[in-house]
Amino acid sequence: MVRNKWICAFLVFLFSLCMVSVPHARAANVDAASLKQMFDQQGNPARWAFLKNAVDGFTLPWVETYVMRSYLLMYQATGDKSYIDAFVDHADSVLNRRDSVRKVSDHRGYSLPVWRNGDNADNTYYIFADETGLIATPLAQFGALVKADPNLASYKVKADKYVQAAKDAVNVLFMSELKNEVSFNWIDTGDLLYINRPINKNLAVGCAMLAIYEATGEKAYLEKGIKIANFFKQRLLINPSSNSYYWMYYPDDPLNRYNNTPEDTNHANVAVQFIKLAYDNGIFSETEMQRFANTATKVLVKKDGTIAGRLDGSGTVAQQGMIASWLFFEPWAPSLFDIAYNIDAKLQKNDEVVGLALLNYVFAQRNSSHQPTDPEPDPDPNPNPGPVDNLIANADFSAGAAGWVNLNNTAVINTEASGNKYLINTYNFSFYQDLKVEPGGTYKLNASTRKGTATKGARIVFRFYHENASESFKTFTYKNSGSGWEAMPQMTVQVPSTVVATKIYLSALPGDSGNQHFDDITLVPAGDTPAPAPDTIAPVAAIRAPAAGSVLKDKATLEAAASDNVGVTQITLAYATSAQGSRTTIGAAALSGGSQAQGTWRLTWDVSGQTNGTYYVWATAKDAAGNTSTSGPVTYEIKKDVQDLIVNGNFSAGATGWVNLNNAAVINTEASGNKYLANTYNFSFYQELNVQPGGTYKLNASTRKGTAVKGARIVFRFYHQDGSESFKTFTYQNNGTGWEAMPEMTVQVPSTAKATKIYLSALPGDSGKQHFDDITLKKAN
Repeated sequence: MVRNKWICAFLVFLFSLCMVSVPHARAANVDAASLKQMFDQQGNPARWAFLKNAVDGFTLPWVETYVMRSYLLMYQATGDKSYIDAFVDHADSVLNRRDSVRKVSDHRGYSLPVWRNGDNADNTYYIFADETGLIATPLAQFGALVKADPNLASYKVKADKYVQAAKDAVNVLFMSELKNEVSFNWIDTGDLLYINRPINKNLAVGCAMLAIYEATGEKAYLEKGIKIANFFKQRLLINPSSNSYYWMYYPDDPLNRYNNTPEDTNHANVAVQFIKLAYDNGIFSETEMQRFANTATKVLVKKDGTIAGRLDGSGTVAQQGMIASWLFFEPWAPSLFDIAYNIDAKLQKNDEVVGLALLNYVFAQRNSSHQPTDPEPDPDPNPNPGPVDNLIANADFSAGAAGWVNLNNTAVINTEASGNKYLINTYNFSFYQDLKVEPGGTYKLNASTRKGTATKGARIVFRFYHENASESFKTFTYKNSGSGWEAMPQMTVQVPSTVVATKIYLSALPGDSGNQHFDDITLVPAGDTPAPAPDTIAPVAAIRAPAAGSVLKDKATLEAAASDNVGVTQITLAYATSAQGSRTTIGAAALSGGSQAQGTWRLTWDVSGQTNGTYYVWATAKDAAGNTSTSGPVTYEIKKDVQDLIVNGNFSAGATGWVNLNNAAVINTEASGNKYLANTYNFSFYQELNVQPGGTYKLNASTRKGTAVKGARIVFRFYHQDGSESFKTFTYQNNGTGWEAMPEMTVQVPSTAKATKIYLSALPGDSGKQHFDDITLKKAN
């Protein structure tokens, strides 16, 4: 925690900004040149050259890597190779600062292809998983960029070198020699991969895994990235009032310091990058991305225009420009661009270079055009209006683009061999139509779409302008099944009651440079009583307590956190003895805190009847609509105390608990104060035992030969129901003159035994004394 405080203190100093209150207004007079100038003022390579001297601290992972990422984004936004050269200048230096190149070692004496950090309270050089992931990520992203862009072919040698360095670094994190350290003790359940550290430390490594996969196509890295994402998903919570996600900084903290502390806006930047990479690789859905976008616009952006310090909306972050880092979610929250721009444009100083680069990147994405070069055909002078009550003008494009706004001629109207006309568009906000809809009205939308060269699918966005100058959005998406025209499922549009204007946009999905086709768009009133949309969103559940790895004895209170957009109706807990084993239901938990929309559920589990061992526990949440989801497993160790059936087996209370006929045996005391038994051969020293007929027990004992020469003898005497007796005898010959542990002995009590005694003595024919200590008899598992 000391290290994190130093990081935050440094970032506040480095990224100190003016606190600016901004309305949610539209950005004015924004163009590519002015955005590029904004970045160049802050991202000038000369300004950041000092970073190339940073070693053994947090500056490289927590500052320089962000500068490097900004150069990659700026190249993607502008195509200017000077940004690539600036990146290479830093990347070459980063490789030269590896421990293995500098010939320096970490606290274990290892000199590895990673970057040690000695800026800690104890001045010890540690390797941290999160810092390794942060540094490896842009190295691998450069490789992926070069791989995808023919214009960067001359950088391939550099790219290959950087990608190998990224692989070498993350592979260190999984070295078997390091697995006993908390930063490298990876838990792999088959579906999940994580270390029991704060969320951001896991996601930093997840970023590197997915970036390496994009650069190499090696699925082992993708699989690790998916498992880390699964771990993250289980710890996501839903804020039902905003349908947004949030999570705790360290939900599995074994010391219970941060279990209920919402993630801060600073560390959430790591998650934002991971979420973007995960979405690009099909790990997060459109619904999930919308919830993350809602976190930015509905929670982090406060009513006074300032930016919250935590994901629950509390506090105020010192670096207000940090909201621009959330621009990855702009496709689901287009107002984010204006919000970020209005903040950044008013700052006198802004070191949030990634955010500035993202403004350029998003603007370029919005205005990119990779359309066919076919000219737009002449409009039909008598367009078919479609359904009588259709509110979409020129819905089938028979009149070309008439009725639509087509900024910079970004979209194209094409004509099929049959004469049918249709729209072709990439991802942008350039093709739209102003609609005449009633505030508070409900409408039904239908559309046909074809994938063209796009790969992700179709997107239709409704943009609502409200009386208070704010905006909101309703987005529909569709993934085509084949290559032909397909009808999107009918969509319901509820217009907010405060709306003063509405637009509809047609485009491909974010991150897709291909084009999507549209035709036959209809928007009609739905009537007075439209059927409510079915609830198809599954609740989210995660086991919060006891902490993973806890030892359970007798009874344990299991605690699960659950959230749902409507409300959780049931939480059921189950266990198995392996991650893939058959599950046994423990029972249904009861709501103990919060609400059904977001609450804590508890169930007491009586483990007294379970055998000792490792157990996997799951929580399954169910809502009123029947949607269910199951958390990942949390492992526990059931280790019940096994009662010792020997009374005073270490003789610390003298002969108490034992029968010592005629005082034949003696309790002696060593110089250290330890007491022990000394006995010759006889049946005079014994103890009656409370054992179960048919039971199996484990016997352990220490012995020393004293003056005896033959060794030790322990006898079990069983008295049977029919009046007969039987015996079980264990013997041991000492190797030396000191105390020795007899090998553990197994005692099987006959099923007909009604009484049992244990005797300690020397062997028959030996007149010397044998010594005994630490006698235990416990039931076998």
